[in-house]
Amino acid sequence: MQSKVQVNVRLEKSILEKIDILVRMGFFKTRTEAIKKALLMLINRYYGEILKQRLEKIREGTENYPSLTKIVEKIHEEEE
Repeated sequence: MQSKVQVNVRLEKSILEKIDILVRMGFFKTRTEAIKKALLMLINRYYGEILKQRLEKIREGTENYPSLTKIVEKIHEEEE
């Protein structure tokens, strides 16, 4: 299990009220769970963007290369 560190965060009252509503509605068991889920969603969004940028950089200059999917399809057609 990962070690945990306590972090103090100041939030606007309106944000905390909305979190509390979600907890009362049963979306989350606690405020902590709601905030952790929100942070993970934010992190995943930005990490996804970083990955997308890296893939685009890798693909630069390969636009005219044949599609790997089409090559595999052609190989399967030839085998039949």
